[in-house]
Amino acid sequence: MARKKKSPDKITKDKLTNHCHYSDLPSPMAYEKKEMKIKKYVKWTPVAIALLALFYSVGLGVTNHVEEALYSSHWPVTLLVFYLVIDKINKQ
Repeated sequence: MARKKKSPDKITKDKLTNHCHYSDLPSPMAYEKKEMKIKKYVKWTPVAIALLALFYSVGLGVTNHVEEALYSSHWPVTLLVFYLVIDKINKQ
């Protein structure tokens, strides 16, 4: 059985942007899009960790562990400041 070639009408937009139309291999643009998605997640990871630390501190305060809550309440700010300093150093 001979395979039928796809007509240009049936090629999807995704196929045109992510694959080379000569060799049908993934184009460099396809790799860049995946890398951009990962960078977005990495960018917001310190904020998520700081929020978890904040919720942990609030949880300790609600369960009447006041001293532990006061100690851990400084973690979110410290984590975000370290992230900002490291990010600024990396950009220079």
